[in-house]
Amino acid sequence: PHFFFNYSATTDIYIITLNDALPIYTLKVWEVATGREIRTLSGHSRSVTAVAIAPDGKLAISGSRDNTLKVWEVATGRLLTTFTADHFLLCCAITPDGPTVVAGDASGRVYFLAIAGTASEGNSGVGTGALPPIQFS
Repeated sequence: PHFFFNYSATTDIYIITLNDALPIYTLKVWEVATGREIRTLSGHSRSVTAVAIAPDGKLAISGSRDNTLKVWEVATGRLLTTFTADHFLLCCAITPDGPTVVAGDASGRVYFLAIAGTASEGNSGVGTGALPPIQFS
C-alpha cells in the first residue's frame, strides 16, 4: 500500500490518503488528539499522489493522477481552487510563510504557485528527472 500524509502542529490535525488495492480519490482529515475523522475532502477524479498542509493549518493542498493540484479550506472542507498541470502531480509543499505552493509533475516540471485569498496565480519553472518529496524548513 501507498499512503500520503501531512501534519499541522499548529492545529493538531493530519491529512492522509491511502492508495491500496483500490485507488483512493479522497483525503481524510483527522484530529490527532482524539483520532477522530473530521471530514473527507472529495474532488479528484484519479488517485491522490501528494498532500501538504499550510503552516497555519488553514489550507490543504492535494495533487493527483488527474493532473490537478487542489487547494482546500481545512475548517470547512471547501474546495477553493484547482490548478491543472501538464502531467500528474508527484509532490507538493507549501512555503513556511504560506503564500507559495511548489509542486512537481511526472514530466519533471516544477510549478511555483502563489496563493492570494482563494485564487491561485501561477508561474512555472522546469526541473528534470524524478522529483523527491519537497519540504521547506
